[in-house]
Amino acid sequence: RRCVAIDGNEECDSLHDQSIVQIHECLTNVLGKIQLAVDVDGCNNKLLEKFRRRCEEKDPVTGKPRYGEKTMQRVKSLLKTYGQLAIAKGFIETGKVVASDASDSLFLQLLDDVKTKLVLSDSGKTIVGLVTELANEEKTKVQYEMESKNKVVEEERKKMEEMAEAEVEKMKQENERAMKEEKDRLAREERERRARVVKDEMEKRIKEEEERQRLEKEKRIIDAIVRGKDGVQIQLNNLRKSCEGEKGAHRVALRSLHILFSQIIARPEELRFRLIRSNHPQFEEDIGRWYGGRELLIAAGFEVIEIDKITCYVTKEPSLANDFDKWTAWFDGLKNTVAAIEKDMDLKS
Repeated sequence: RRCVAIDGNEECDSLHDQSIVQIHECLTNVLGKIQLAVDVDGCNNKLLEKFRRRCEEKDPVTGKPRYGEKTMQRVKSLLKTYGQLAIAKGFIETGKVVASDASDSLFLQLLDDVKTKLVLSDSGKTIVGLVTELANEEKTKVQYEMESKNKVVEEERKKMEEMAEAEVEKMKQENERAMKEEKDRLAREERERRARVVKDEMEKRIKEEEERQRLEKEKRIIDAIVRGKDGVQIQLNNLRKSCEGEKGAHRVALRSLHILFSQIIARPEELRFRLIRSNHPQFEEDIGRWYGGRELLIAAGFEVIEIDKITCYVTKEPSLANDFDKWTAWFDGLKNTVAAIEKDMDLKS
């Protein structure tokens, strides 16, 4: 990849590190410049021919050459250079050295050496052809390497795309699985909720039925209780029998009943004495847990009502102003009950 100066006097390494493609481009450029220098629309050839004639002409008066010594040297040097350029151009294009009479032997020898070193004699190739061939080979090689590189890049790109698609597909499957799990969870919770609703509804109906049966039973029992003085006595007898199993229970029950009715008689206008909650601990302990205790209230004229889902016993005071007779009968019933309780207490004593 070394180039030799046209005059053969020196070597240059300006193309040493350049590719054959770059050398081909450089050679094409140099060849164009030589062509331009040797023949620009024939003008240079005409000028050179004129210089050659002038070199041979002599002054008609003095008989001396038309050019002086220094001018003659410059003109001959110019003609020699242009001649060598023409020979170099032909050598580059055809691989042949076509010498002229004015050719420098050293320059011609240089061209022969170049031809020998490039192995152009046997191959029949020109410098341009050789460089063009090498340049084409280099271009083919570069193109192959570029295609191989592009192929590797394309394969890597496809691999990355496949990895990205696989990741997207994986995320999609995970999202679908998560959505399915969430859907299954919601469906399971909905089934459990419906099952609880059905269970709660069944339990509610069972409780309502049990409560209905209980109320019906209580109603039958209440309806069967004899009201008035005779009824009070019957329930006092039942209370006595019911308390026989526990010492002192009958006395406590009678005393509590006596206090209850005595308070109503003392203050009949106050509802707090006439209303008894069945869940009151003291009432349940002294009276409610014995057969005959609650029943005695019913026999004495109490009614069963429900307040906040709690069974209560209440005796309603008639209007003293509007119905004196009814009020008197109600109040006498309370006094008769107290008298019956006191009588039973005396018997107990």
